[in-house]
Amino acid sequence: MLSITLRLSLAGLALCMVFAWASAQTTNHPQPKSLYDRLYAQAYRAGNTQPDSAIYYARQAATATKKPADQAKAHWLIGFYARKQGYYGLAIQHYQYAYNLYKQPIQKATMLKNIAFCHKNVGNYQAAIPIVRQAVQRFAKLKEVNYHIEALNLLANCHNAETNFGNAQLTYIQAVEMAKKHSKPQKLASIYTDFANFKENQHQYDSAVHYQRLALEGFNEPNAIRKCTRLVRLSWYCILNKNAGQARYYLDEAFRVEQNGAECNVLLYAIQGFLLFVERQEAEARQAIERSDSLLKHLRQSSSHPIQQKFARKLACEINQSGYKILQSLCFYSNERPRFAPHKQWFAQRLQYSQQLYNEIHLRVALRDSLVIARATPRVNIVRQITPWWWLVMVAAIAIGGLWLYQARTQKIRAETRRVQAQVNFVETIKASPVQGMGDLSKAEVGMLAKIEHHQKAKLTADEVRMFVMVVRGGYTYKAISLRTNFTEGNIKTKVRRAKKACGVSNLKDLM
Repeated sequence: MLSITLRLSLAGLALCMVFAWASAQTTNHPQPKSLYDRLYAQAYRAGNTQPDSAIYYARQAATATKKPADQAKAHWLIGFYARKQGYYGLAIQHYQYAYNLYKQPIQKATMLKNIAFCHKNVGNYQAAIPIVRQAVQRFAKLKEVNYHIEALNLLANCHNAETNFGNAQLTYIQAVEMAKKHSKPQKLASIYTDFANFKENQHQYDSAVHYQRLALEGFNEPNAIRKCTRLVRLSWYCILNKNAGQARYYLDEAFRVEQNGAECNVLLYAIQGFLLFVERQEAEARQAIERSDSLLKHLRQSSSHPIQQKFARKLACEINQSGYKILQSLCFYSNERPRFAPHKQWFAQRLQYSQQLYNEIHLRVALRDSLVIARATPRVNIVRQITPWWWLVMVAAIAIGGLWLYQARTQKIRAETRRVQAQVNFVETIKASPVQGMGDLSKAEVGMLAKIEHHQKAKLTADEVRMFVMVVRGGYTYKAISLRTNFTEGNIKTKVRRAKKACGVSNLKDLM
């Protein structure tokens, strides 16, 4: 009897344990994720390797939810990857959406900082400065020290780029004092690096050396590429400060740093070439510059993305401009002017060619950004809420409508539609993409450019756009236009005359 009771007790205990385990599994089983969660996670996973796909999935996620907080997160993710891809117009648009949806003050202030950063990267400093000022005020009120320092440094860099040196100096000093007060050595090193660049722009090379040294000595930088880059920059400031001995010392220190950064190595060999010119070793100097060129070519060809191309072209312009600057100073010595004249001419030709390539890629990136914005509106998001029967009805309607359109439309109408659409695309992309150095184009100017391109039956280059705009705005002589473009005065007159003849007008302003 006892054994039967014991067996029943053990069986009951086993059943209780099984029931408890099953209950625990049921309780702990994760709830199925919503469509928004799946799309957001997919966007996040794709971001590191496929930013364009991440933008697509994040856009789908933004329309898959009605919750403002979730929509804000999705728009922030779109802005983040758009900025990574160089779609600064698209990034500004979605950062603004996120700003409008966010409720927390810290989130709103962060979106303002991101918007200002994008404006700065496209050279729109007048738009960036008031926005980043708002961010600075909000971070100060919230006592967010890290973001406050970053916003101050961004504001100072905007003033520096706009050559507003007085405000830049005060803002840099404010950022330095705050980083010191709150013991932020890493941020202090970054500010000192930007401060040194600011002093270079003011031609205060001894101060540039001083602040770049502080960036190196005040913080033990763990990132080898960043440390090497700062040493290279310090060597360059020493060259400008006419201290070849110190320049050689810091350059040798940079070579000792074990790193594999492509951009860093491009700068490393370029500065080595400049220093060899100063040391009167012209043959070795040219070899170092050519090695820098080969690394720069590899950097440019390692990615087909236009933003990478733009970065490489800009770096080439900066290197050639710096080389010309050094040779110009060496040519001041009258007894050595003939010796360095060929090298100076070599850099002048390289600078002109690299500047032309950079202007072209700059305009192409701006146009690409505009086209990405134009395609940003989702077209099939409503499908998610449609039943299979509605699918059938829509497919049938599309098939019948497509057959009717195919039979009704003539070749002439289709050709005319394509022509009109091409002109609209041209107007919209030019209007959304400021030409470097000319500000935003007016509607009348854009219309004029579209008419010239249509009548000439040829695409306008960046320099032609700039030339025609300067002609119709007035106040520019042909000599001034020639200095801003790669055309001679004769070429400018010829192109203007041909444009007027093609459009059948006596004055380009008549087209406006």
